[in-house]
Amino acid sequence: MHQTADNPNQKALSPFVLSMMITAIVIGLEGLPDMASYGLSLVTFYIFFAIVYFIPITLVTAELGAGWPGRGGIYLWIKTGLGKRLAFLGVWCQWMQVVVWYPSVLAFATAAIAYMIDPELASKPFFLVPVSLVVFWVATLLNFRGLHWSGILTTIGLYVGTLFPLLLIIIMAIYWLASGHTSHTALEPKYLIPDISSVGKVVMVLMVFSFLSGLEVNAVHFRRTERPKKSIPLAVFISFVIILSVSILGALAVAIFVSPENLELQSGPLQVFEAFFSEFGFEWALPVLAACVAIGAIGHIIVWIIGPTEALSVAAHDGVVPPFLQRRNQAGVPVAMLLVQGLVVTILSIVMGTMNINAGFAIVTLVSGMVYLVMYALMFIACLVLRYKHPDVERSYKIPGGWFGIWLVVGVGTITCIIGIVLSCFPPDATSEKDFIEAAGSNWKSLWVLYTVPAFLIIIVVPFIIYAFRRPHWAPPEELLGHEEVETSAHEMEIH
Repeated sequence: MHQTADNPNQKALSPFVLSMMITAIVIGLEGLPDMASYGLSLVTFYIFFAIVYFIPITLVTAELGAGWPGRGGIYLWIKTGLGKRLAFLGVWCQWMQVVVWYPSVLAFATAAIAYMIDPELASKPFFLVPVSLVVFWVATLLNFRGLHWSGILTTIGLYVGTLFPLLLIIIMAIYWLASGHTSHTALEPKYLIPDISSVGKVVMVLMVFSFLSGLEVNAVHFRRTERPKKSIPLAVFISFVIILSVSILGALAVAIFVSPENLELQSGPLQVFEAFFSEFGFEWALPVLAACVAIGAIGHIIVWIIGPTEALSVAAHDGVVPPFLQRRNQAGVPVAMLLVQGLVVTILSIVMGTMNINAGFAIVTLVSGMVYLVMYALMFIACLVLRYKHPDVERSYKIPGGWFGIWLVVGVGTITCIIGIVLSCFPPDATSEKDFIEAAGSNWKSLWVLYTVPAFLIIIVVPFIIYAFRRPHWAPPEELLGHEEVETSAHEMEIH
């Protein structure tokens, strides 16, 4: 048994196991329809964002996780490098990113439930909103019991509801083309070149920021490799190939089966199953696959319900969160934060239900990505600052290339985050959200900006207001801190 240097009794992670952990936290079904709308050019987009976004995140989290592996994750890294105020902003953005993201993944889960009954219900707000809220609150109450049962359910959901349907979609697309059926998207090599003639034509692709995020929750495990300098780059390369391949092939499969004008962002993968099963007379299998997808989506929701709240609770130890939000039950679960989170998600889901479903899915996903980009920008800068402030801290893995290497990685990552935030504020091209445009009328561009920009600004301003009004008594007594060592990434490891 290989062992880690810092804990002789702890089994070391192989590069393959570590790569699977990275893959499991990033990959999902809900992002396939958005990328599918770009046809074959999605290949180019995915490769581009993997280079300027996913790889920098991976390398930076590897160095930070290896040098500062203690409890706190993103909060600890930013606090050590940039101070408590910006650390609170960073962990707040991590939490709010997930809160804003919930309505879209809830819509995806509810659409899967609809396909178990009647696919027409997948686009009906009177069905989507109440069922979404029931799913969310059941998942929230389940987390009140602690991490054990939620860990079991999310593990089942990962394999049954994400990996299996994803691989099946890809196999279906290959068989569909091999059997002589027509693709709904052009597959000639010339279509690899994307149309970027205007900002509006690429705005929707920025949702990929949400689909390639979340790696930092597994960063603590980078120190558990036997030879970090070799194992971490190898694990990153393996996960990079798997994530890119599966995401590209999955999105292409959706594009092959469903034409852009009929594509629903909240139910694209299910439309693939519907088209395939209808063609070959397997209609009975649609509810079965829909149930698998629903299980996977609900499992994804369960794991993310408690994870970000636990990360935010680390900030509570520094006295930046009001005492009433620090309350935990006997299972050690931060129930107050979960209830506040539930209230916010309920309001957002109801608001999303008043909008065009496709547009609502797109807007909340874009805002979620914008908020996450703020956190990542802070993380990139903190990594560079820590190289200067604490050069003597032992890091079992460092970004290769010396000072040039870290400046290149941090520079590319930070610039990508800034550009992504700015571009996300622009409305999409008229052909991207035609349903929203028809519903909103001539003022659709103003309404689009009215939804995205204020939501983003409010989320960013609130933590500064809370921090400005913090009080000394907000910090919990020292004797209680030892009883609250619930590690978010440990939960992630149990699940994946």
